Amino acid sequence: LQLLLLFTTSFTVNSQSIINAYAKVTKIGSRKQLTVSNVNIANHTFVVGQKVVVMQMQDNVIGSNTNNNSNFGNLSSIANAGSYEVALINAVSPASGTPTMITLSANLVNTYNINTNSSVQVITFRNLGATYTTTNTITGLAWDGNVGGVVAMEVNGNLTMNHAIHADRIGFRGGNPSDDA
Repeated sequence: LQLLLLFTTSFTVNSQSIINAYAKVTKIGSRKQLTVSNVNIANHTFVVGQKVVVMQMQDNVIGSNTNNNSNFGNLSSIANAGSYEVALINAVSPASGTPTMITLSANLVNTYNINTNSSVQVITFRNLGATYTTTNTITGLAWDGNVGGVVAMEVNGNLTMNHAIHADRIGFRGGNPSDDA
């Protein structure tokens, strides 16, 4: 049994553990070489043989609908926003320390846009074993405009939830409220 959990909103709790590493993808070469920046490996690392999630967090779809009127932000499509896939790491460079390049074992299936108003990230896809019992609330890094906002994990058998999986307030920041009527 493979369990893919991707959370962007959930419950409120106090004691939490972040289980993923995150990196912004700044370039995709040969459909499997990911140049990365904004790497956060404080809670996990990118290693050869490990699964990762490659995810299009944002895509430039507002286009010209940026005038101060009722059409502001109207979208004709969401383009690739929300597209994701699970891949396997074939190489990490440099081999130790903070990676700048992650090479996947196979070409990406989806198309990902990396331009001014688009954002793609790669997230470690933790395998927690054949059976796993939570010892703390699981959460993720808060989205900062480059990385975060996702919790990804795999359990091959039984997952016993003694604690919550918490993603409340780690997703997109949203805009500032307006008092204009």
